[in-house]
Amino acid sequence: MMRRLMFITLLLTSSTALAGTLTVYIIPSPHGINWASPKTLSWSALTNQASPQTHTIGHANIHLRCQAEAGDMRDFELLTGMTSGANDPTNNLLTVEGYGLGILFTTAPGRLETQSEVSRDLHHRFGRGSINFLQFQIGSATCERLARYVTEYQERGYDQLYGLPNRPRHGEGAGCSAFAASFLDLAGLHSTHLKASWSKVRRVPAHLVGGPLTGRFVPMTALLRPLLPSRWATEAESHYGVNFFDPDALFRHIENSWREGKNPLGELGTRTSSLEGLGSNNAETIPAELTRLGAAKGFVLDAREVPVPDEAIWLN
Repeated sequence: MMRRLMFITLLLTSSTALAGTLTVYIIPSPHGINWASPKTLSWSALTNQASPQTHTIGHANIHLRCQAEAGDMRDFELLTGMTSGANDPTNNLLTVEGYGLGILFTTAPGRLETQSEVSRDLHHRFGRGSINFLQFQIGSATCERLARYVTEYQERGYDQLYGLPNRPRHGEGAGCSAFAASFLDLAGLHSTHLKASWSKVRRVPAHLVGGPLTGRFVPMTALLRPLLPSRWATEAESHYGVNFFDPDALFRHIENSWREGKNPLGELGTRTSSLEGLGSNNAETIPAELTRLGAAKGFVLDAREVPVPDEAIWLN
């Protein structure tokens, strides 16, 4: 175990003295989650659930390392990710309670993964290449802001709430991807291009949503029937909208950017000061270098000169 922890630490430690690093690891689902329609989503999720591999819907981890600099910041390190807690009710809600696609809107018990369990997982995936990553070199003020965020996140108990569309900075808890995305937002690093690469919006037809939202009972067969047409709802039809980040999509984006030698933050590596990615008046270039950790592909991006966003950490 100690050897594995040292392995992770050595790989992530730069030879240059840094104020800190933020690394986002992206793990794809075993066979891909197909969001083209409710039916393809349901069948692909079922196929992945049958896989012996872990993280059947994909996953995201963060590694935050802050080094003391001129006495203005305490040392801090966290390697974790959001996941469902013990006794995950998902299977029961789908097979017994008839939630249907209402499961997409459900908040379940959650927890933050421990450093040891993430380290074990990363160690194996570096060898197989079934992971890729973005590592940002960040300034001391940014690192301190992120350390304060995740500390308060735990103190407030938000780590006990797990759900796909949950917004972590609104006190709703998070799924693994939204949790990772919140670090990019808080550091001012979630460029328009990067955010668009993995954010998704779907309008779920109301008749496929069971559980508390509608009071309906929607059996799994309603989602999987092969002969019935299946599509997402139009804006004019009765539906429930879900916004989320897709780890499979970000994995493909990093993979394609690495292969093509393009900056994953955009053609010119630009970012914006807008957390919604709507403005570009403050765009600036962030240098990016291709790198590998074992068989895993990734980028090291020098964001030490990126100013700390002045927006409040908590939006609730």
